[in-house]
Amino acid sequence: MPAGKTTERRAEILRIMQELGIHNVPITALAQKYNCSRQTLHKDVNRIIQQTPPDDITHIKWGLQNTYKKCEKELMKILANPESSVQEKINATRALASVVKDFSVVFESYSMKQKVADNVNVNLQPRKLTIEEIQAAFQSKENE
Repeated sequence: MPAGKTTERRAEILRIMQELGIHNVPITALAQKYNCSRQTLHKDVNRIIQQTPPDDITHIKWGLQNTYKKCEKELMKILANPESSVQEKINATRALASVVKDFSVVFESYSMKQKVADNVNVNLQPRKLTIEEIQAAFQSKENE
């Protein structure tokens, strides 16, 4: 493949990794687009990671994402296994919730993930109730 196409392909992979994360690179679609193998694209991803300085926040982000995916995958195996005991499934669920919480805090603190609170819209403007809504509320209260 000409060097220009390789450079173009790797630039697109890097852009996707930065925007969507390390696990959201559409390998199959890019393989078709650039007429190369999936293995070549996996090598490109690994090369990009290796070329990123270890103290670069992007490198840290990709490492965290990779660790998170591994944890999630292992915990989901336990939950999906019919031979796992109820206690193992409870422990796996608690561990997954803890991992999600911990990683969310890290991602948010380094501005790698938008805070949930920044996405919540709360409308505190009171609205007038219709007569039907008021009657329904009183009727349900009387039926209790």
